[in-house]
Amino acid sequence: MKLYTDGACSGNPGPASIAYIAYDGKDNKIVCTHAEYVGERTNNVAEIMAIFKALCYMVSWSAQGVIFSDSLIAIDLINKTKEVHDETLKGFVDRIHEIIKGNEVTVGFRFTPRENNTEADALCNKIIKEYRVGK
Repeated sequence: MKLYTDGACSGNPGPASIAYIAYDGKDNKIVCTHAEYVGERTNNVAEIMAIFKALCYMVSWSAQGVIFSDSLIAIDLINKTKEVHDETLKGFVDRIHEIIKGNEVTVGFRFTPRENNTEADALCNKIIKEYRVGK
């Protein structure tokens, strides 16, 4: 399974959304899309939240695979190549590692350039736009 994630906010912090798109590992077909408004957040928190939600989806299917994000900071924090200083981010990163340890799931976290993540990005932007219109 491959999951492409994105988190976005309007302002930093500001109204935020997360999204992921799941592809099956065989035919590369979309098996699930998910997007939601997540309140007032920073961009980095939204990015980590999107990865967290995608991991939860993967675990629910007992799947293995790769989660992609266009946030190099998020990937570096999860892969422990950078130290987490923000308490909110630390909470999500710790929870991600707890989920991996507590479930029989094999997952990798990889950076992907923004131009390879346009579908998840579009879902995030749509949610923020809908939030603004509904306000």
